[in-house]
Amino acid sequence: GLALPPSQFLDYHYVNITGPLILKAVGGMLTADMSGYRWGGVSYNGNFYPLQSMIIHGPAEHLINNFRNPLEIQLVHRSYHTSAENLIISVPVWSETIPEAPNASLPYTYEPPNPFEVDFNKNLQQLISVQPPNEDGSEVELYLNPGLDLAALIETPAAPDSGAYFNYRGSLTSPPCLDTTTWFVRRASLVAGSSQVKALADALFQLTGSQGSYRDVMPWNNRFLNIYRLRYASILTIPADNGLPWGPNPRTDGELEAHKLAEMAHDKASNSARYVEDFARRLRRADDAFARALYRPPEPPPPGGSALDRDLRYQATVRGVRDAINTAARDVQETVDATIRDQATQVYRAVSHLHQEAKDMI
Repeated sequence: GLALPPSQFLDYHYVNITGPLILKAVGGMLTADMSGYRWGGVSYNGNFYPLQSMIIHGPAEHLINNFRNPLEIQLVHRSYHTSAENLIISVPVWSETIPEAPNASLPYTYEPPNPFEVDFNKNLQQLISVQPPNEDGSEVELYLNPGLDLAALIETPAAPDSGAYFNYRGSLTSPPCLDTTTWFVRRASLVAGSSQVKALADALFQLTGSQGSYRDVMPWNNRFLNIYRLRYASILTIPADNGLPWGPNPRTDGELEAHKLAEMAHDKASNSARYVEDFARRLRRADDAFARALYRPPEPPPPGGSALDRDLRYQATVRGVRDAINTAARDVQETVDATIRDQATQVYRAVSHLHQEAKDMI
């Protein structure tokens, strides 16, 4: 069914966007908020869907014939009557060279797209007139000159059948992922220069740790697939708003149910927060008790010190007593030696004197 001719039409109308336009890096995507401007929208099933935002993913979130394009531009619209219904026009972007993630270990140097390369897209260039933001929460201001032509994204004037789109009922690809979204995916990819695609893809790789900004392929789940042709309309009629007036109270059963569910979610979130806080306190107390059980203060030393200290002191005392005895013995010996020498000298002198006297008498 992918090659079937279109059987229905989706009318759109956009004005040329001259900006300035803020391109912001949020949640691994590049986004531009367009909700505050009347830049156009689409007419679907008798309802008007004004343009709300533009989101850029890379690589693409849709596989076409099992091929994933390097980029995908999504124009997000919301129902004029209810904010629960979304309509997204998705434009896959192809380039001759499929960009790879920059080497995270090397400093990144931004290279502006080459306007002389093959397949250079002047309209897409409006989104990369400056380096795209590559850090979460960062943003750049785009001064669009001569302007961004969304119609040229939806249809390529020189490419026949470029206005053919797959249509199916699905969900948003980012939280809360509610199954209240109507998708229109361009069948033939938008062609752009390799350096242009690389400039946007590099930023998306850097925002996602080289993983890329896309959701995994989801099961088809027997959805119906239709083929539409998107066509430009010079005037789109905005249907009259015959709904109930806005106010602080729910207007319908659906709004009442949503209000009750929101209150229940708030209560459960509050209870969960209190439980987590109490659990954290319990963990802290358990951790303190465990730490006290593991810590044992050192035992005070016994009187007189440890056995080793007492042994060392005993050995030192024995050495001191031994040294004192040896010193005293040496002193006594020296004294005795000196006395004996004196006495021997006196005896020698007396004997010598007697010998001399005996010699004189002969």
